[in-house]
Amino acid sequence: MFSGRNPEYKNDTYVKNNLAIVHIFFEHLHFMSHQRSEIYGTVDFFSNIGGLMSLCCGFSALSLVEFGYFFSLRLYINLTRNLDGETKNTG
Repeated sequence: MFSGRNPEYKNDTYVKNNLAIVHIFFEHLHFMSHQRSEIYGTVDFFSNIGGLMSLCCGFSALSLVEFGYFFSLRLYINLTRNLDGETKNTG
């Protein structure tokens, strides 16, 4: 039966008395290896929009902050300095 390194495997009675056969049965024959999840999440969506804007337009989130600063806070500071300078010169 077995002609390996062990000479006792040549004897069929040794094999019948000392070896066991194990049968394993599965209830379901098909298994899913991966769980399903969303393909495109909210974070992925915004990161891709930012990537495309920076690639095509040279635009980034820092550029948006700089535009907001320039057109709001900086404009306000310049206007208040000009108004304060005019009142001091006329007084």
